Amino acid sequence: MRGFLQVISKEFGMDEIEMYRLMDQSLFKIEKVKIAPQSRIDPPAKARKRAYLYIAAAILVLAVIITGVVCAVRYREVSSLRLSRM
Repeated sequence: MRGFLQVISKEFGMDEIEMYRLMDQSLFKIEKVKIAPQSRIDPPAKARKRAYLYIAAAILVLAVIITGVVCAVRYREVSSLRLSRM
């Protein structure tokens, strides 16, 4: 995960150390949450947890899409440079 953040932060000019700090903070918060038996979780808390999972999944999908677009653009640039040298 750190390697992925390193690539993304370099590509978009973000502070790499800050990205690591935010990731560690988020993971620490997730680890602190203890899973209670289903009967004890009130419906709003259950919905909140589900919303967090959807948000995390959306962020992951968005990161994969951005990485794909960046790679495609880079590939196109490299390909055009190779063709222009011939």
